[in-house]
Amino acid sequence: MSNWVVWKQENNYRKLFWAGAISGIGSRFTQVAILTLLYQITGSGLAIGIFFHSKDGAVFIGSADWRYAC
Repeated sequence: MSNWVVWKQENNYRKLFWAGAISGIGSRFTQVAILTLLYQITGSGLAIGIFFHSKDGAVFIGSADWRYAC
């Protein structure tokens, strides 16, 4: 069965797909708004870099299982 046939037949899948697409667009708008506000408040590109580092830092720290490292 092709993807197009599934797309046409499965109403719940279409709803889920469009909900995910709209949510992703909203997340990007939020990110742009936060970065714009941060730049307006601080006037510093460094602050934006620190923001990105702190946001992604939790992922790096949480994923590293240092107890089992060789």
